[in-house]
Amino acid sequence: DVTVEFLGVPIFYSPYHEWVLEGRGSGFLAPSFGSYDESVASKDNNYQVRIPYYFNIAPDRDFLLTLNHLSSRGSIVEGIYRQLIAEGDYWKEGRFEIEGRYLNEDDITNNKRWLLNSKINLSVNDKININATTNRVSDANYFKDIAHNNTSASSLHSQIDASYKDDESNLALSLFAETEQLINSGTAAYTRTPELSISKSFEGLSGRNINLSLVSTKFAHNNASETTGVRTHAQAGFKRSISTDAYSLTPSLNLSTTDYALDNSTDQDRSIYSFGIDSKLFLERETNLFGVDLIQTLTPRLAYNYTPNKNQDALPNFDSADKNDSYESLFSGQKYTGIDRINKANDFTLGLESDFIDEETGNTYASLKAAQTLYGDEISANGSNRKYSDIAASADFAWDRFTFNNALQYDPETQKIDKRDSAITYQLNPRKFLTIAHHDD
Repeated sequence: DVTVEFLGVPIFYSPYHEWVLEGRGSGFLAPSFGSYDESVASKDNNYQVRIPYYFNIAPDRDFLLTLNHLSSRGSIVEGIYRQLIAEGDYWKEGRFEIEGRYLNEDDITNNKRWLLNSKINLSVNDKININATTNRVSDANYFKDIAHNNTSASSLHSQIDASYKDDESNLALSLFAETEQLINSGTAAYTRTPELSISKSFEGLSGRNINLSLVSTKFAHNNASETTGVRTHAQAGFKRSISTDAYSLTPSLNLSTTDYALDNSTDQDRSIYSFGIDSKLFLERETNLFGVDLIQTLTPRLAYNYTPNKNQDALPNFDSADKNDSYESLFSGQKYTGIDRINKANDFTLGLESDFIDEETGNTYASLKAAQTLYGDEISANGSNRKYSDIAASADFAWDRFTFNNALQYDPETQKIDKRDSAITYQLNPRKFLTIAHHDD
């Protein structure tokens, strides 16, 4: 016989029990106990008890039911249902997951408190995919009062994304839409309701490539004083790669036009071009480290990017912000994310790459990179003016099943590291890995 007691009171009885030693099986999982700080000052010494029960419904579906008791709020019923979607007449495969949490009456507010998350990933065929997520809570203070996590987030987003991609024709289409719910005293941001995009690539002989794209987005905002409307952006990119064993040259040209059909404001438009050239010199030598024969590559890299000055003060800023300076982003010539701000450029970017490659297996044991850009423009999305970028550097190492990834931004003006990302990954098997990461901003 099995009896489960809570604070001396029997809450569950079973005349038998069994242990699952292999595979999956239904049954109780380990309960958890803890304490928490209550947002209401008069409530102290609060404890939490969670008792989960796992239902192994079928090989392709399961359900986790949990009783979550908060001493200051009451008992919450929680459930997570997961299912793999088998191939059908109108789809190839997919996955569905839904999570719900429900507190019938909060002992402090006397209100119902709930959370609903759902996610579906559906592959209609090899070219069409549909992804939809729902993230909603009963009120803006749910995470502070009930969940006691996610308290730094400002909003929840529900999204749907339908995409088509044909690798043979290099044609891609996407339809995206989202809604926003503010939480934790968050500030509203622009949402895309909806966004339609189409792109087409043409791959020619001798490294010639042409990329065409069109993106039309309706921007909405919960604050009525913010500018809203439809932005349509068309772009044509031309690129040619000239490569030998000793060097590579990649000239590029981009032409774009952007139209703004604004609500309660004068319509705006912008047309602009940019061109650049990216060059690399390939050097290598044989070396030996720790008894391993290696090939060390050394690749100096120099890029030039030019974009004429364009007054964009009259344009709204829906989605542009300063980019983080990473090694690859510096060579793009663009200082901003998004479309609304395209910076004037007359810039040179200098970089250096070095790899240490096992001569026998071809495995890369170490990869080192560093780059900096000298700017010729004076426009910044956040109001700062700099003639040079931060130094972006990265160092990646791999040995056996371990990989170590490190990246940083160093500010030469303040002589401080502005951002740092580090991660250690251990490959348990071909399908499983364990990662520990740290971000310092």
